[in-house]
Amino acid sequence: VGCIFVEMITGVPTFPGVRETYDQLDKIFKILGTPCEEDWEGVSQLPGYKPHKLGFYRGQKLGLSFPRLYDILEGESMASALLQLNPDNRIEAETALKHRYFSNLPKKLYELPDEVSIFSVGCIFVEMITGVPTFPGVRETYDQLDKIFKILGTPCEEDWEGVSQLPGYKPHKLGFYRGQKLGLSFPRLYDILEGESMASALLQLNPDNRIEAETALKHRYFSNLPKKLYELPDEVSIFSV
Repeated sequence: VGCIFVEMITGVPTFPGVRETYDQLDKIFKILGTPCEEDWEGVSQLPGYKPHKLGFYRGQKLGLSFPRLYDILEGESMASALLQLNPDNRIEAETALKHRYFSNLPKKLYELPDEVSIFSVGCIFVEMITGVPTFPGVRETYDQLDKIFKILGTPCEEDWEGVSQLPGYKPHKLGFYRGQKLGLSFPRLYDILEGESMASALLQLNPDNRIEAETALKHRYFSNLPKKLYELPDEVSIFSV
């Protein structure tokens, strides 16, 4: 998750190893530091730990390697919490959702049903890639909706049956816009393989058309991840793959 987080913000691979396992580890250790018994008890007993093949590096602030992390409030802090080599020091999923990185999100987002939360995930996904708010409404509800509809299109009965019956649907307060490709509004989505496709699947106004969480994890956006990642128990490090 930490690697994906950094890649979505920077638009480049986090640790681009190109030859073999130790080339990959070298890229990781140059940034995070070479682990040793002092900061990770038992690391020297791991099967792949071969000091003669590993350079010794001191860890550094992630923002030095990925300056764009500093463009987003608490971005560097969040990435550092996720990318801890020692699994015991790595932030847990539930704790990560309470990290200061998410402090500006409305508290109501955490109370929404799953099908609405997926839309929120889409907003966060786009924001992490672009570094700017997805739909920056600044005045009131209909200002926010106007920002959304200018990009996704104004919903109508033809493409969302029952939308006109929703309490907040007031045509006289809403402009009519045709939807457009997300990449036209957020060009950086095209910098990442399948980024625009993934964002579009998440940001569907009609909940019936919105991708489900489990299906999203099988989206082509994640196709370059090693298949073994999906088989790992929660407590096992991704660095074991």
